[in-house]
Amino acid sequence: MNKKNHFIKIFFTIFTLIVFLFVLSEINYISCLKSSQKLSFYSNNNHEIMRIKIYGSSTSKEGNTISGTFSIINMNGNEIAVIERSWNGSYLGVEFNKIKLNGHKFVFPIKVYGKENIIETKKDLKKGTELRKYYSENKECLLLGNDSTKSQRKALYKISLLGMKYLSLMNFYFTDFCTIDLSECKTNRYYSITCDKNCNLFISEI
Repeated sequence: MNKKNHFIKIFFTIFTLIVFLFVLSEINYISCLKSSQKLSFYSNNNHEIMRIKIYGSSTSKEGNTISGTFSIINMNGNEIAVIERSWNGSYLGVEFNKIKLNGHKFVFPIKVYGKENIIETKKDLKKGTELRKYYSENKECLLLGNDSTKSQRKALYKISLLGMKYLSLMNFYFTDFCTIDLSECKTNRYYSITCDKNCNLFISEI
């Protein structure tokens, strides 16, 4: 195979992959648009997402660690799951994904992570505790609470998949990753992270 044919083969392979990803993205987007129409009551209301309590930090030969407890809250104000553990670093942060579809807005907690400095780096965001598994079950998103239907929970689960990092390049025009810095949180006090109807996140002491 000469160089020209080899180049054509590589170009065709890359072009086919790009087309496939584009078609997959469009199909997924249309499906999520339909799902969002079932969930206007969720996306247009203020609601609590997480409750937090920081225990404190410690230093050892292995490095700095900081511990705390994180509760994921559903629309009914009930705990779905509680994550209690320590993370490497001196400070903590929480990563969220905001998704906007046809006027509807959704926020999903993605990850709790530790960091050595208040100003985080891309390296910090690559590690941490993934949260999706704590509010997803049997292809249903449990953030809606007990008042929701199975169809609604499946719809929200489908939308939550747009926040998967490996899809972020395809979905960059309607997804936005953001972080909440917890370095100002005092130890042994409870804090709440809430989302308003405009998809803004706030942290306040309870």
